[in-house]
Amino acid sequence: MISPLGIVLELFGSRKAVADVCGIQGSAVSMWQTSSGSRAAGFVPTQHMRALLDHSDAHNLGLTADHLIRGASEDEITEILRQRVSAQGPSAEMCGTGALSSQGDSPRATRKSAEGPGVAVDPSAEVTGVPVVRAGDHPSEDAA
Repeated sequence: MISPLGIVLELFGSRKAVADVCGIQGSAVSMWQTSSGSRAAGFVPTQHMRALLDHSDAHNLGLTADHLIRGASEDEITEILRQRVSAQGPSAEMCGTGALSSQGDSPRATRKSAEGPGVAVDPSAEVTGVPVVRAGDHPSEDAA
């Protein structure tokens, strides 16, 4: 069984992508792996659930409210990722953000860009084709 946080990370591709959608720092997402006074380890804080669901719906990532509450089996999440690869075509097999390789590897084993292993990729751009931009962000800020 994959925790709600594990599902979000699989479907969104990285902590940075999740943080960008929620308007928080990536380190805050990392802290969700441990429990806090009101939340068990591996659960997403409720104040971020709507933003994650809205982003998933807008970009066909496959996240559901049930995933955020109960988690899901690895088979269920793998199937969602397989369907996304099929919908995106053969080039998605080479991108490295939760997409499965043509050999059917697990999603975690295939997070590599076309340039090779260890190359960082922006999951929001490769999986959805639309970069994550928060209100008030300006493209010129990224260049600095």
